[in-house]
Amino acid sequence: MTSSETRLIFLIGVLILSVSLAQGQSQKPSTFVDADQYTSKPDQTAQLSGHVKVIRDLDEITCDSAFINMASGDIDAKGNVTYISPQEFIRAEHLVFNINTRKGIIYNGYIQTGQETIEGKEVYKVGENEYQAVNGSYTSCTNCPAGWKMTGSKIDATVGSYAYVHNPIVHIYGIPMLWLPYMVIPIKSERQSGFLAPSYGVGERDGFTVSESYFWAIDRSHDATINETRYDTRGYKTGIEYRYVSDVNNWGSLNSFYITDKLFGSDRVFVNPDSRYALSRNNERLVARYAMKYKHYFELPDNFTNNVDLKLVRDTSYLIDFPNDIVAPGDPSLENRISVAKNTENSHISADVSVYQNFIKADPIGDNSDAIHRVPELRYSYLPLNWGPSGLLTHVDVDYVNFERAGKAFDDPDKSPYFRDNISQFRTGQRLRVNPEISYPFRVGQYLDVIPSAQYEETVYQFGYSQRPAASRRYLRTSIQSKSRMSAIFGDLKTPRANRYKHEFEPDITYTFVPYYYQDPHPFFGPIDPKSQTLLRPVFLPHFTSDQPVTEFDILQFDYRDRLVDRNLITLGISNKIIRKKYEEGSKEPAYSQIISHRLTQSYDVWADIEPLKAPAINQPWSEIRSLFEVKLDNFNLVSDVKYYPYQNLASNGESIGIKNKDGNGISATYSQGFAIQTDPTTRLPTSQVNLSSQSETLSFSLYYTSKYLDVAANVNRDLLSGNNGQWTSSTFDGLIKPPGHCWGINFYYAKQLGTGAYTYMFTIPIFFGEGKSLSVSPPMGMN
Repeated sequence: MTSSETRLIFLIGVLILSVSLAQGQSQKPSTFVDADQYTSKPDQTAQLSGHVKVIRDLDEITCDSAFINMASGDIDAKGNVTYISPQEFIRAEHLVFNINTRKGIIYNGYIQTGQETIEGKEVYKVGENEYQAVNGSYTSCTNCPAGWKMTGSKIDATVGSYAYVHNPIVHIYGIPMLWLPYMVIPIKSERQSGFLAPSYGVGERDGFTVSESYFWAIDRSHDATINETRYDTRGYKTGIEYRYVSDVNNWGSLNSFYITDKLFGSDRVFVNPDSRYALSRNNERLVARYAMKYKHYFELPDNFTNNVDLKLVRDTSYLIDFPNDIVAPGDPSLENRISVAKNTENSHISADVSVYQNFIKADPIGDNSDAIHRVPELRYSYLPLNWGPSGLLTHVDVDYVNFERAGKAFDDPDKSPYFRDNISQFRTGQRLRVNPEISYPFRVGQYLDVIPSAQYEETVYQFGYSQRPAASRRYLRTSIQSKSRMSAIFGDLKTPRANRYKHEFEPDITYTFVPYYYQDPHPFFGPIDPKSQTLLRPVFLPHFTSDQPVTEFDILQFDYRDRLVDRNLITLGISNKIIRKKYEEGSKEPAYSQIISHRLTQSYDVWADIEPLKAPAINQPWSEIRSLFEVKLDNFNLVSDVKYYPYQNLASNGESIGIKNKDGNGISATYSQGFAIQTDPTTRLPTSQVNLSSQSETLSFSLYYTSKYLDVAANVNRDLLSGNNGQWTSSTFDGLIKPPGHCWGINFYYAKQLGTGAYTYMFTIPIFFGEGKSLSVSPPMGMN
């Protein structure tokens, strides 16, 4: 009988035996055996040799020789043993295994499950996901040799849980680095509690810094991170982050920080100009400093949403000393906002409370009584409603706001306790604004679109102090906009799925006129002539001041909504657009994108020109000429925003250019140059002069690169007006080296503070347990 015939008879016998066993125990899968040579016995055992293969369901064992008991499922495999299942891969010199229970002993081999590898002279598989190793090792690295591994005299491991290691020794590329008596390692891909990799750093003002964090996986919806950082010069700082997710549409996070600072109270940089503000310090001149930020988004019943965004700090220098805790670079204040809103198909309603922490003050821990808050602010908007076939559109906005602060309700240059007309400035009060609008878009011929509209606004103020505790203003503003559009299509017009380009040219002209207005002769709107009881300053402001921020020199006291502009204005504009139609690979529908656009605008203030005697300080009828040019391609973007002021004969501009590949890696450069127009000291209105001290010119570069083994994000900024040749004002560098194996890395961070030259350098060596994925660095702000 030939070898092939012997193999065939043996396979038929095994198949018959498997079928008969399956009839008695139908829930067990069949077992198939193959080998070069077989020696079978009546007790359902067999000795196999030469290319042995045992297959049961999705499990497979291969080896040089084996003894198998078909009744019990026991297998004693030797020589080049491999075991493969959907969950595990085993390689060993000798394997004693039961294919029914999937338990056994691995001699001089290893088990790999997911990204985890357990190796040893004797490794016991005591459960479906439970292992015990004697004189073994563990690693989550996928490379060979492993970037790191941990050896121990005994290892008890449960995949999806933890590994308990006795006498662990940490090896980096085979070199022993650290011994501990005992260690617990998480070996699961889900979030898990445990200590994170420590970080170390050096700062010019902070000295040597070491930071350690503990991550607490409370449950599937909640977690927390507790951080302790020691600064050589400052002391210990504690940070706590708590996060929660109720569902995909409801989430929140809380961060808090506290430090008893040894440096802040005695630092020469800190100067307290007012003795009324006492520092909270003990005999060692320790100062209590803290910060907190909280954020959440909730979807409430009946389509309401609730947003909360809070940022609080003990002192205004906190953001400079600890810029990574609360990010608010250069902001004049911190906004704390709570809002409830509801949006429907045709309307918006919201209620907001906004409380501000003022940063524009000499004393970093001085009181906040001069900050003005919006408590509350209520809004209602009815979105444009189309009145059927008539084409008539209506829209209405209603908003109410109460301006409040803890200090005095008004400001007086002489600190007078009484409000004085034409001298004191209103700082608190209530304002109600109602603003309905009606428009009627229509087309003349094939190329001309016309949109006439009329807007009425009624505003009521209530102050509660001064000799005139109330004021009102109302006006009717009309406008008509006409726009023409001409276009042409370029590209391959014959091929159905070819890329095509459309050029659109749109000239437009808008005329705005206020035929009626009434404004109370009230000191809120400007100084009043005591004889005629009329405003000494013009009621209307020039158009180009309408989007400028409100300052202490502004005529109006609250915000930009108190300004009355565009009394008689003509605005000219020309737009050019190039739109691309592109079929993406595998897509049936084309994708449209505006890849190039250019907008050129200028306004002419007729009122300022024809009534110069009423507005001598603003006899500048032409506004700035603005040119906005944008290019947005797949791998390239360019933005150029230039404003030319004809009466100052100067231009402010900002340009940015960026190049990136399909992975998001790239570089960008940004240049900005600007200035402030000087105001008349009497009328506080714009003049033809420029405030030279306000000029600025900056240049910044950003880089972002991520690859298999290295991530880098860098940003540098240069003030071109500082010194003779300018100076670098700030720089940040964030990098991550990711050696092969996806199991550990080196993270380093460098930052230089604005102007002071103070630097911070930190580095971390994270080791990833379980199904660890490498960290990544975020793109710098200039790359967004």
